[in-house]
Amino acid sequence: MINQKELQENIKKSKKLLDMFKDKWNTIPEDRRAATYYTLGAECKRIAIAQLLLKNKKESMNWFKKAAEYFMKSEVMKEEKPILYLEILNTAIISKDQKLITKAKEFVSDISAEFPENHKNWAYLYYYLILLLDILNKKDIQIAKTIAKLKELEEKTRIERAHKGMAKTAEGILTKNEAVFTEGINKILRSHKKTKPFSKTNSDDAICLTATILLILAKQRKIQVKKEKLTEDKQYIANSMLENE
Repeated sequence: MINQKELQENIKKSKKLLDMFKDKWNTIPEDRRAATYYTLGAECKRIAIAQLLLKNKKESMNWFKKAAEYFMKSEVMKEEKPILYLEILNTAIISKDQKLITKAKEFVSDISAEFPENHKNWAYLYYYLILLLDILNKKDIQIAKTIAKLKELEEKTRIERAHKGMAKTAEGILTKNEAVFTEGINKILRSHKKTKPFSKTNSDDAICLTATILLILAKQRKIQVKKEKLTEDKQYIANSMLENE
């Protein structure tokens, strides 16, 4: 695992950067503030992950909440909207703040249904975003349709390795099939390990938020995954977030 002293140093660096932006806020041009909010959100998320690794669950949830709030104030190019919106939903979900989750759902719901047609390279992330919304809103019929879209894209296009397993995991959530869900989670964990090798100096990728968030959503649907069924890559799961409050 990452050295605790290293984690504390990472937190200090991020907090120092946040303080710097706060002190210099009035000097930041208006047209640069939206991008700055994204940077602030990213730093809060970095702190949240470090706190999670230090087993400071409540502190971590608070920083994830701050990250989501900053992300909602930021703006990106149209084609990058799914990335921003996934940051908003992911950090809101893992903060477990229900009011914030409701606000985040409303915020990201404005993405156009025409987006995947206009930005084909980003279509998979768009449908994954819609999938999360469908799961949160318990729209099972729509979940099935979105899963079909994800599978279609997996067959027709070369998706990034990091996205493999998402459709399978969602299928497990929809059908409440623990075996199918676990198969999908293991794919996500293996992909995370290959694309973001574990580092003892960088905490950012030490937790696979995608797997952790899908496990949180599965638990809400009474799907329990036996730890022994997960691969050796389960070190990337934030187990404390799966415990009862």
